[in-house]
Amino acid sequence: MSDELRRALYSSGASVDMEFSPPDLIGTSEIFTMEHREKLCTVLPARAQGYMWSLAFSTSQHGFSLASMYRKMQRVDSPVLLVIQDTDNNVFGALTSCALHPSEHFYGTGESLLFSFQRVSAPTSPRRADADPP
Repeated sequence: MSDELRRALYSSGASVDMEFSPPDLIGTSEIFTMEHREKLCTVLPARAQGYMWSLAFSTSQHGFSLASMYRKMQRVDSPVLLVIQDTDNNVFGALTSCALHPSEHFYGTGESLLFSFQRVSAPTSPRRADADPP
């Protein structure tokens, strides 16, 4: 399905009778997995659906400069997905209605959201109450 058709269907409130799969990510992300994309697609507002997903900035490729991220965002004309992984390997982020840029005023629309992905921890083996600690 083309981007234009998908945007038209979702923004008009029409339904499409086909299985939806998240768009391919153009670029390589070390933290944003297919499982993350599938989960996120279930909560995206209609205005954010139907776009190709393209990696605009990655700290592993572009460094840690906020100014560099803003420069990369200058060419973005679509909703923006900001995905972050912290030092404890938690993955979370935000969807904004437009590209991020420095500003002294508020910008964007109310169609933004915050999200986090729950990590699956390794199962622990049960211990008896009277067992000696390891």
